[in-house]
Amino acid sequence: MSNHLHNSKIANRYAKALFEISAAAEADAVVLESLQNFAKIVADCPDLMKFLTNPVIPSDEKLALLTEQFKGNVPEHVWGLLRLLLHNERFGTLLAVIEQFEALYNKRHFIANAQVTAASPLNPQQEEKLAQQLENLFGYKTVRVQTQVDPEILGGLVVKLSDQIIDGSYAGKLAALAKTT
Repeated sequence: MSNHLHNSKIANRYAKALFEISAAAEADAVVLESLQNFAKIVADCPDLMKFLTNPVIPSDEKLALLTEQFKGNVPEHVWGLLRLLLHNERFGTLLAVIEQFEALYNKRHFIANAQVTAASPLNPQQEEKLAQQLENLFGYKTVRVQTQVDPEILGGLVVKLSDQIIDGSYAGKLAALAKTT
């Protein structure tokens, strides 16, 4: 088994456990927000993650830093996760745990992220209308639209939502037409 797959399975176990506990306490939204904030901190300060995952640095020094910076500033469930990952020498899986937790949260709350490619930028009203159409079409409560511009699609849209791709681009239609002739 590859190391990445092994770490993904480990992260999934931690995420599921944290999600079940926080959802039962109706604190899953607060926990998600706290985890996302922690991920931003780690992204802004990569040395923090290097410190917390460095096997040469004693665990008590790592715990002291976490305690000083985060205890009382994060929900108890998140604090417990941070301590547990540190104690089990799995802190390197934290970002994967956060991703898995967010996926579980989104599934429970019928939230989806749509990656939309357009030939030109969409204005906020177009994004909102598209989000509403995708919500109605797929039965989601909320669809978050993330757009990128690619002039090579000529016009229309390409929407990636969950495991589906809807190619409504002119380039895609031309390619399909070329295959049939």
